Amino acid sequence: MTRARKLRCDPPSGDHPHPDTACHDLAVAEGDLARLPGEPGKVCSGVYKPVTVTALGEWRGIPVRFEQSYRNACKMTASTGLVFDF
Repeated sequence: MTRARKLRCDPPSGDHPHPDTACHDLAVAEGDLARLPGEPGKVCSGVYKPVTVTALGEWRGIPVRFEQSYRNACKMTASTGLVFDF
């Protein structure tokens, strides 16, 4: 299943369900999605149900492209916080 959301920051808006938190996390990571703070200490099962996330856009005028696969949705959230939680 493919899902997509639009997120704008400054001010947080779009159809993302958590724009304030997602924009905050992006600011902490300085737009580098590989450095999102995630949810440290989140405990996830070892169930293998892979999830792949992709982000296309720009951060402060700089093009951003990010794609990463995770073992399951819990591992994704542990690594990316609420940015891809929709």
